Amino acid sequence: MNLFRGCGLDGLVSPRARNGLVIRPLLCVTKEEIYAYLQEQGIDYVTDYTNGELDCTRNVWRNKILPDISAVSNKDASEALNDTYNLLKEDSSFLEMSANKVYDDEVRDIGGFKVLPCAVLNSAHKAIASRLVKRLRQDNKGDLVDFSTKHLELTLSLAQEASWETKTIDMPFDTLAFVCAGYIGFCKDDNDLKKISVGIANLMGVIAIEGDLSMDIDLNQSFNTKIPNSNLLITVQKFENIDGLEYNEQS
Repeated sequence: MNLFRGCGLDGLVSPRARNGLVIRPLLCVTKEEIYAYLQEQGIDYVTDYTNGELDCTRNVWRNKILPDISAVSNKDASEALNDTYNLLKEDSSFLEMSANKVYDDEVRDIGGFKVLPCAVLNSAHKAIASRLVKRLRQDNKGDLVDFSTKHLELTLSLAQEASWETKTIDMPFDTLAFVCAGYIGFCKDDNDLKKISVGIANLMGVIAIEGDLSMDIDLNQSFNTKIPNSNLLITVQKFENIDGLEYNEQS
């Protein structure tokens, strides 16, 4: 079903026998094996009569399409699908492991928000970059609900536009994908983005705080002023001779 929906590799190895807290212990067992076990153990069972009806897609595949494929194939359709599933699962597991290593090495935590350098996405193979974006979305949103291939492609394109300028793209559930100072991530709104921008600046060694400040400056006198809600102090001095200025390595 997923194949004919146009899915990628991950869709072809879904559902998994173990997915987080969800465990499907009978995924690898055929219906015939279950029937045989029940009969051997003398256990009664009940069959849902709606399983034989053709009014839903899953039942059409189970009761019509797969039997028709088996009739013209040299291998039972379910057995062939299971063999393919196991082969692809190994490939998927390797890509997932490779992507997770890159993610764990490169991800940065900015006040509870996870961000990645755009350069990491842009230099990675698309198979890895796609998984990095999904992991980043998962960690920031909590799930991948409604995060489609379209949203994935938009996020990858956004990473390629990385610059000092902050850019955003709307995502499902009123969230944003953003790039800021060469980093990419997901957040809820502009208020979150302001906090993240300050955090990224601090991460890069730039002193920054969130907020606006305006003041009147008298060029005829020197003074100090403390920025509210911070430990930052602005010192204003007038120099008659430019040689009197001293710069540090950050200037």
